Amino acid sequence: MKKNILKHCAVAGNKFNILPARQVFPEWYKKSGKLSKELPEGQTNFISCGPFTDSFVTGYFIPLAKDVVIKTINGKKTINVLAAPNPVLTITSLENNPMLPIPPGFSNQGYSWFTKNVLKIPKGYSALLTHPLNRYDLPFITLSAVVDGEMVLHNGFVPMFLKEDFEGTIKAGTPIIQVILFKTEDWDSKIDTSLHAAKEERDKKEKSFYKKEIRKKKNYN
Repeated sequence: MKKNILKHCAVAGNKFNILPARQVFPEWYKKSGKLSKELPEGQTNFISCGPFTDSFVTGYFIPLAKDVVIKTINGKKTINVLAAPNPVLTITSLENNPMLPIPPGFSNQGYSWFTKNVLKIPKGYSALLTHPLNRYDLPFITLSAVVDGEMVLHNGFVPMFLKEDFEGTIKAGTPIIQVILFKTEDWDSKIDTSLHAAKEERDKKEKSFYKKEIRKKKNYN
């Protein structure tokens, strides 16, 4: 069986390559896994939810190429990389997008990542480029896009929102974009009321039915 391959490379000067999402589990997830073992019998937390866990291992991450240090000096936010050569973050204007909603708690100043990686979306596939799934611990939100293949996606600007009160360092290697590939094909939708009966039948089965019968192992290397 032919294996799908995501071809990619880092631009000159960037030591961080695109990597499988499964290699970057957040610390809070790891700690939650330990806590789940201490719960009373019969109780679970979200770590036991296969679909939730799969969001962390699906696809690939584009990592931040340099440390981004954000400080407030005399009431003004300063960012170390803005004036640096080959910046990884730039200021952008939202004047041309006045209707774009700004998430609560985030700055109304526009920013864009300047990515330092190149990837090729294969023919017949599309790629969802989005904020790392369920990573609300990060002090930014990357906007989402869908790009069709066959396409070489060069390094470039990707809009993001920054938390208004954030001060600190976003470390190099932090995942800033999750890349999820899917087959480019047409779909239809239709109403099927028999699905209610299917749910009742499923509910009669053991709780681990999804894990044992439905869940598929997905490999991204």
